[in-house]
Amino acid sequence: SGLNPIVNVFTGEVFEAKKAEYLGGFPKKAQALAKRLGEKKFFCGDEVTYGDFSVYHVFDLVLLLDDKALADFPTITAWMGRVAELPGVKEYLQKRARCVGVGTAPRME
Repeated sequence: SGLNPIVNVFTGEVFEAKKAEYLGGFPKKAQALAKRLGEKKFFCGDEVTYGDFSVYHVFDLVLLLDDKALADFPTITAWMGRVAELPGVKEYLQKRARCVGVGTAPRME
């Protein structure tokens, strides 16, 4: 997706340009995924799959770039909440290092 280096590597003007480019196409991608999710609990139905975790990771990074990026996608934000509350995931998210300094001096704290 090209998102990892935007969050974890690029800084300054390069970061701003890459961020704008990525976020410019993001609503269309999010809309397609929201349609795919529909009213299902998880992307493939009632059970979480590896695909849910992969998509969660992408959306989690997008929110580091723009914390309002999913504001128009309530089914996606509800789904993220379900994933975040899964046993094991909830504990991991509470304890994991936080990505800070995105765009200036990216690092984990």
